[in-house]
Amino acid sequence: MPALRPTDGPPIGYPTMTDTPTGLQAYRGPLAHRVDRPRRRWLRWFWLLLIIAVIAALLAWGISQVVRSRNTANRVHSPPIEFGIYPGGPVGTTGITDSPKAEIPATRLAALQALRASTPAGAPRPFVVRLYEAFTGQPSVDSWTGTGTNATTDAQITSYSENGFDIDLVVRYEPVNGLGPSTVPDYLNFVRSLVQRYGPNSNVKYLQITNEVNETSSPGSSDGYYPNAEQALVYGVEAAYQESTLDGHPQVQVGFNWAYDTGGGTDPSLWAFIHSQGLVFQKSVTWVGLDDYPGTFTDLTTTPMRTGPVLVQGVQALRSLMDQAGLSPQVSIHISETGWPTGPKRTRAQQVVALSSMVNSVSAVRAQYLITDFEWFDLRDSNSSIPNKQEQYGLMTDNYHRKPAYSTYKQAVTDLGP
Repeated sequence: MPALRPTDGPPIGYPTMTDTPTGLQAYRGPLAHRVDRPRRRWLRWFWLLLIIAVIAALLAWGISQVVRSRNTANRVHSPPIEFGIYPGGPVGTTGITDSPKAEIPATRLAALQALRASTPAGAPRPFVVRLYEAFTGQPSVDSWTGTGTNATTDAQITSYSENGFDIDLVVRYEPVNGLGPSTVPDYLNFVRSLVQRYGPNSNVKYLQITNEVNETSSPGSSDGYYPNAEQALVYGVEAAYQESTLDGHPQVQVGFNWAYDTGGGTDPSLWAFIHSQGLVFQKSVTWVGLDDYPGTFTDLTTTPMRTGPVLVQGVQALRSLMDQAGLSPQVSIHISETGWPTGPKRTRAQQVVALSSMVNSVSAVRAQYLITDFEWFDLRDSNSSIPNKQEQYGLMTDNYHRKPAYSTYKQAVTDLGP
């Protein structure tokens, strides 16, 4: 086809300037004749701003979806916290000045049942009761019959299990003086017998071998006071795991605990000994507990509001030590003991603040450090009339009257529990 010359007219079928255009051109053509230049400029800015606004809205929506997705993922991957409590009143420490007020088992059970809260469907929530049995090396004392401490704990395990509570059982190592070189082997036999006794009970969920071996100054509360406590911890964990495996009791999760004290050192000999056991010990441990009382036993200048961040410091220190000892990141951390008592210059309102600070701070980092359990110390005061904070750790007074912190803890169980 030859090229068109300037004098040639438009090809047949092409519109001329006098033809009526169709589509968008039909809209724009007449509009151009009716709108003056300033208004055309305004319209261009209007459309540009509208396009920018739409793009910004789409970006904001996209970002919100990413944040929402991340928050959902965090909730999915953050382990729920199973809460619990020590149900007694007396404290195993120095400075106790009274005889504890007598327990009322039926009233105590009712208080625990109310504290555990319920799911939206009305079912009781999982809740841990922390109890203590002890090895002394004296057969008459280490018995589950009679009226001794272990027999009392044995009866409580039966009662709490029948009412659907999980049990966190601490197996203390408190040998009397002069037992000789057989002390640790005897403790291991005690541990094995204990697993055989409680392994068939599906509610006995956690087994803690020894208590606060890194603390050496308080025989009433900490097993580090007794000779060969480190060996009892390590070999006791291994014995408990082996026995539960052989007997087919996989629900028994074996662990140990560690007491935190800012500036108190990291107990290098204990953790070096743990590390030296290698895979035999590492595969036996399911969890490690943290005992930490900010503003009470440790970090005494800590205000109630700051108890939570200080508790997290303890978590961080423990996880670092666990890593150095070769324990798997899948080994969870339990807040096995923490509390904040009322008493002289320590109000019930401050107890609420301290409890809230600790629970919220732990919840915020539970996925990062794999914190799965939080157990408060304790349910009721030992003796509310004694002006000594060591007597008043309870969420209730010694006559089971609820302090404000009782409701606060129950709300935490509802909001953060499984």
